[in-house]
Amino acid sequence: MTCEAIRLDKCSNRSIENNSLKLFSFWVSAKQKLRLWRHNHHTRKTLLQMDNRILSDIGISRSEALEEAKKTFWQK
Repeated sequence: MTCEAIRLDKCSNRSIENNSLKLFSFWVSAKQKLRLWRHNHHTRKTLLQMDNRILSDIGISRSEALEEAKKTFWQK
């Protein structure tokens, strides 16, 4: 194997490692985003099920709970 072929092989390996790292990073980010969306959906649904006494205990009015529950799961 020539020096040039060895250099190309090393560059190729770095490129594969870099792409693998990017793909892994993408999947980790996507998984975190899906968890957040599921959490948002669950907590907003739970707010709708709470009675006024519980909402008052946590410092939220019924209108605030309804406003929060109207948001889609991807909204902050």
